[in-house]
Amino acid sequence: QEPERIAAEAWQEHLRRNRSVVVDLFQGQLRSQLRCPECNAASVTFDPFLHLSLPLPSAACQGEITLADAVSLFCKEEALDVDNGWTCHQCRQRVPAQKKLDLWKLPQLLVVHLKRFEWVQEYIPGDVPLFYVRKLDCSVSLPQEGLDLGALCAAEAPQKEPLIYDLVATVDHHGASAEVG
Repeated sequence: QEPERIAAEAWQEHLRRNRSVVVDLFQGQLRSQLRCPECNAASVTFDPFLHLSLPLPSAACQGEITLADAVSLFCKEEALDVDNGWTCHQCRQRVPAQKKLDLWKLPQLLVVHLKRFEWVQEYIPGDVPLFYVRKLDCSVSLPQEGLDLGALCAAEAPQKEPLIYDLVATVDHHGASAEVG
């Protein structure tokens, strides 16, 4: 019951400051968890979102993924790198924490952004590193009707009513790179 209470308080505070028709229709809530690999202490926060910015598999992607696959990739637990270390509130160490995002509260209207570009850093021996943007050509299957993300919500989330999404519009980038299209 504790996470549900904290989420509800965070949501009410957000609504107190940001109430609008946009929030009522388009805003959902994510649960963000950080866990210390040293002492196993956890920090849990609840954050509003207006859209989900979903990662795609790297350039090595072959074939097609579904939109639900992209949401699963977004929610997948990851280890923070050394540059993004977290200071644990319990053991007071700066650690490469485990980070996990979960869908907690789904909006009535869902806006999704697919991250079609990634930064690449190449090292050329005897030269400075080369940075550039690469387009990810991974194909994503978008259902026209009946997208149900209920199974991807956190098991203990209060999202009880199923929200079934139908595709209304898409915006596609056509071109081989970020500079063209």
